[in-house]
Amino acid sequence: SRWERGSSGLNVAFLSTAYTRSLYKGIIEVTPIRASDLPDEDDTAESLLTGGGTDAALLVSVVEGAWTEDVEKLEKEQFHNGVLDLRGCAHVGRSSTAWSNVDEKKAKKNKEKGGSGAYHIKSSWGKGGQAVWEEDPPFYLYVQDPEKARIVLTLFDDDVVGGGS
Repeated sequence: SRWERGSSGLNVAFLSTAYTRSLYKGIIEVTPIRASDLPDEDDTAESLLTGGGTDAALLVSVVEGAWTEDVEKLEKEQFHNGVLDLRGCAHVGRSSTAWSNVDEKKAKKNKEKGGSGAYHIKSSWGKGGQAVWEEDPPFYLYVQDPEKARIVLTLFDDDVVGGGS
């Protein structure tokens, strides 16, 4: 089945694969691999809970169709919050979080238990931190009109304390 959030905030399930195919002309597969040059955490409380780096997660959205306010925002504002600023976009995918207190060794143990293989490589002198999504499964976004669709990516800090950034 395919789940989608409607404009009124209601979650809708498409149970029929044939019906879903009649609505969409394409599908995008997103497989996060690595994000580099990430800053260190600037919040002491957050640093104590999840480590000293950015707890990176990726949001990906397809902007298309009648939601012209989203397209206008992307075109007019050079510095916007990406996916977080979109109002009418129903197609949003999210990666797992590469927690900054999870290194490669912990990630392998998590993966063996059926969890995420995402991990963080700490920053070093002259080099920012890295988020790595090793062998995490892809996620998919449906596309109505591939010729007019825009893909918006937002890498963000999945803060446990505070509102995230």
